[in-house]
Amino acid sequence: MPRPGRDGRYHHGDLRAALIDTAVGHARSLTGLHHLKLGVNADNLPARLLYVSRGFRCVGVHPHSLFVDGRYFDEELYILPLSRQTQASAQEPLDPAASPA
Repeated sequence: MPRPGRDGRYHHGDLRAALIDTAVGHARSLTGLHHLKLGVNADNLPARLLYVSRGFRCVGVHPHSLFVDGRYFDEELYILPLSRQTQASAQEPLDPAASPA
């Protein structure tokens, strides 16, 4: 019997990748949306690898951002550029000392 939330047609994260791809595809179809942002527990290696495999790029870490069961966790921040212009600027190195324009 399949486990709840699992579809036997998908294997080893294929369903998760398909869900991300569907969300990204929908986002690309929207006018005026330049990028997607997400945050993930830095200890969640499978999720981090999934996001990177779908084109997301880690742009920073928010230390002690999450507090669960008496323990702090860092949160990694990711972006996925959706437009060519945003993709070009996303490749530029980030300068944490630069102030926003």
